[in-house]
Amino acid sequence: MLHHSVFLTFKATTSEVEKAYFIAESRKLAQIPGVMNLKVLEEFNATNPYTHGLGMDFEDQAAYDLYSNHPLHNQFVQEVWLPRVEKWQEIDYREV
Repeated sequence: MLHHSVFLTFKATTSEVEKAYFIAESRKLAQIPGVMNLKVLEEFNATNPYTHGLGMDFEDQAAYDLYSNHPLHNQFVQEVWLPRVEKWQEIDYREV
């Protein structure tokens, strides 16, 4: 089992409407074959510099690779993520 997490902060110019759009579009990533347990997260601890996050699981590396190269994921990155996200931290774990 693989777990993919990414934590982010929006650009200062990103409006609340755009943030809501981002969240709604993020949930569509669950449509990609192999994505399990998609979570869209909002930070509640003010000591963390990231305000939002996404987390999901994959059965194996092949499922993760399918997700990473899927047209829906690529479109999300280009049209939703890059125009709105200032900085991010991606963390991927494998169960041991």
